[in-house]
Amino acid sequence: MSIFTRLMEKLFGKKSALAQKAGPASGSDSYERLKQHILSNPNPIISCTPRDGPAGGAATASRFGGSPAWLADAPPLLGKNGRPMIFLLQINFADAPALDGFPDKGLLQFFVEDDDVHGCEFPSKTGEGFAAIYRETTDGLVLCEQYPAALPEFSPFLNKSVMTEGRDLHFEAAQMYPTGAAMIAELYADAVRNGGDMKPLDKLSDWLNALPSASIYYGGYPKFTQSDIRDDSRWAGYDVVLLQIGWTDDIMWGDAGEACFLMSKDDLLARRFENVIYHWDCC
Repeated sequence: MSIFTRLMEKLFGKKSALAQKAGPASGSDSYERLKQHILSNPNPIISCTPRDGPAGGAATASRFGGSPAWLADAPPLLGKNGRPMIFLLQINFADAPALDGFPDKGLLQFFVEDDDVHGCEFPSKTGEGFAAIYRETTDGLVLCEQYPAALPEFSPFLNKSVMTEGRDLHFEAAQMYPTGAAMIAELYADAVRNGGDMKPLDKLSDWLNALPSASIYYGGYPKFTQSDIRDDSRWAGYDVVLLQIGWTDDIMWGDAGEACFLMSKDDLLARRFENVIYHWDCC
């Protein structure tokens, strides 16, 4: 079996028609088939880009870092360790372009524990080291000082001002293609061990890296630095990216990692945000 056939099986499943057709074809032929398959399977996303300068919108506006919108006089959200949880971002769906299955109003907020693994159990279910909170109405919400006593000790934010002041978010509808960077890396190692020709893999890797890719988004496909956790049957049905936060100048998960919050399509449609899972991995 060629390394390109193995790559196609990992990307698209062992019964993929594309993988079956590849057969003993050359690396160049397999590369072209894989490229066309990727280009023919885009998924819509909403990219979320932090603007320059401190957040200046209303309490309920979409925001990356800073202070969350919270019920007046309610204490900050605390983790199981008693520390204030780290506020990542909030999405006001009234600010964003429509995306099939997602709410068209309300506020969705994300928090993680202040500990050395950012609350993750690899993966975590809601209530295990993180919180994904959906508020259908924004009535009565004000800005909350999430860190009244001291700043977090283990924040993934690289930029202190982003963590404390926040940044307004700009949304844009876009398309995303299937990703395979981690699997490409694995196949590089196989090629080295087996004396295989890596030129087609170099070409494929360069091509994948050149595709447009948002760092923070929802919808589309999840990104994993190591391997897809959904290969484990327990997580196979978590096919919706509720939020993806990759490495930027302002935030990092371990060593150039990726964090994702996933749920099933049925749970999204039913607004069962208590059924979210959270995972991050890094190089």
